[in-house]
Parts: sequence; structure tokens; C-alpha cells
Amino acid sequence: MISTETIATFELRIHEEELRRDAWRAAGNLEKYLEACGTVDCLERQLELRFQKP
Repeated sequence: MISTETIATFELRIHEEELRRDAWRAAGNLEKYLEACGTVDCLERQLELRFQKP
């Protein structure tokens, strides 16, 4: 089972990356924005996979 500490860590990392993503979008830097989108997706998927582990 996934610990609440692990969940909190992932949620914090996701939130921080979402802020970076939004900042890159506001700055008009498409390359960095897309990179940050990928990072957010990856972190969310990793968290999802942790919930699926027995």
C-alpha cells in the first residue's frame, strides 16, 4: 500500500511542475511548456501506478 507521505510528495511535485508549466505558457515558451506538460503527465502516471501495485 502507498504511504500518505509518498502521496503527499507526489502531489507536491505535481503541483510545483504545474506552476512551472503555467509560467512557461504565460511566458510564451512553447518548448518549455510542452516539456513541463510531459513531466506533469509522467508524475501523475507514476502516482497512478503506485496505487495499482499490490
